[in-house]
This record gives sequence, C-alpha cells and structure tokens, in this order.
Amino acid sequence: MKLLMCANCMDVFNLKLEEKTCTCGKTCGKYLDELQAVFTGPAIPLGFANSSLIKAVNNQPLEGQGESFTAFVIPKKCDTFVKVDK
Repeated sequence: MKLLMCANCMDVFNLKLEEKTCTCGKTCGKYLDELQAVFTGPAIPLGFANSSLIKAVNNQPLEGQGESFTAFVIPKKCDTFVKVDK
C-alpha cells in the first residue's frame, strides 16, 4: 500500500485512482493503475508491506500492545512511485 505524508502539514493519506490532496493542498497524488502512482508537492512517500499489515490486522489483540507491521519510507528514486511536476 502506498501513502503520502505532506512535509508541510504532516497529513498522511492513502492513494486512489482519483487524485487526493492533503489538508494544506500542497501535496497530492493518485494511482495510475494497481501498481504505478504519481505525486506532487513536498511529500514523503511511504509504504506498508501488505502481507505484514494483513497479518497484524488478523492478530489484533483485545488489549495491551497493538500488533506491529512493516512500514517503510519509499526511496526517492522508485519506478512505481514517481514525483512529477504539476
């Protein structure tokens, strides 16, 4: 799963095929298909390992510490998540 974090307002949001924008309006992005995505603005691209997230959701405890999953900052040069000029 790809997400964006706006470095200006610190919003974190997921992407869809329709363009989405952060609260301050400086960062936006969208999926082009099931894998490729583009974004603009002062954004930090983030990712969740889908299998890890699904496992954590399935193992959600009733109380105590939540289940951990793998999240990561996507590299600045990534073939499937590209920063574009608007």
